[in-house]
Amino acid sequence: MANVHIVEIVGILMDNAIEYVETNGGQIDVVVTVNEGYRSILIRNSLKKASKTNLREIFQEGYTTKGNHEGIGLSSLRDITAKEDHLEVMTSIENGYFLQEIVC
Repeated sequence: MANVHIVEIVGILMDNAIEYVETNGGQIDVVVTVNEGYRSILIRNSLKKASKTNLREIFQEGYTTKGNHEGIGLSSLRDITAKEDHLEVMTSIENGYFLQEIVC
């Protein structure tokens, strides 16, 4: 079941990154690392308004920075990770990039 959840999470994160870059410009980087005992998928996109992004708010249901969206993507991601013991998503903002890393 975890593989289905990983694909769903990657889809949510890629959709968000693509939409942001299409609207604001910039780039998206994806790094996949497989080591003994764990996998890591890092998705990062350029972020022009880093100082205005509240990492606590973005996972709340209904929160969106896009006027025509419902704000359910990252809240769905939060719900998925709550069900899986060996699945974690870490979010940060560093050096003008919005980073989300899935570790499983």
